[in-house]
Amino acid sequence: MFLVEGALTFLIGLFAWFYLPPGPTQTAGGLRGKNGWFTPREETIIVNKVLRDDPTKSDMHNREGLSWRQVWVTLTDYDQWPMYAIALLFWIAPATVGAYFSLTLRSL
Repeated sequence: MFLVEGALTFLIGLFAWFYLPPGPTQTAGGLRGKNGWFTPREETIIVNKVLRDDPTKSDMHNREGLSWRQVWVTLTDYDQWPMYAIALLFWIAPATVGAYFSLTLRSL
């Protein structure tokens, strides 16, 4: 039962990976068709509404990749180790229980 649900979740996620666009202005191509979902006017309206709601989204720092050196510096920063320990000890267990709580209650 869990194997079937896991495979179905994986297939839906794989389909979504290729189908969902990275942004409202990049909807053409791939499984989405060659014309895209929005007209240029609609794209302008969407972008303006998003930027009006949250101006911090106008910077493109979310598109910059991390280098292996930056990852290494972060992992070797001993000031961050308590946060890593807290995350491993206290955040993983409740998230797992929360994800399967309805299934557990249903089986009872």
